[in-house]
Amino acid sequence: MSEFNRQLGANLRDVRKSSGWSLRDVTTETHNDFKTSVLGAYERGERAMTVERLSQLCEFYGVHPISVIPHA
Repeated sequence: MSEFNRQLGANLRDVRKSSGWSLRDVTTETHNDFKTSVLGAYERGERAMTVERLSQLCEFYGVHPISVIPHA
């Protein structure tokens, strides 16, 4: 697990939780486009995201991707 993926995941988790969404809520509201297990793996930094998937998830959360990308 890279530090970048871990921090990106933590940032995504913070956005999701601050919006009041559970992992299951996101799965349901995206019509299974984002599976609960995959979201959890992203948030734990265990799975790398493509730019396209990051963009889709950020669009769903209503945030700009740059706001969740870790800075050096």
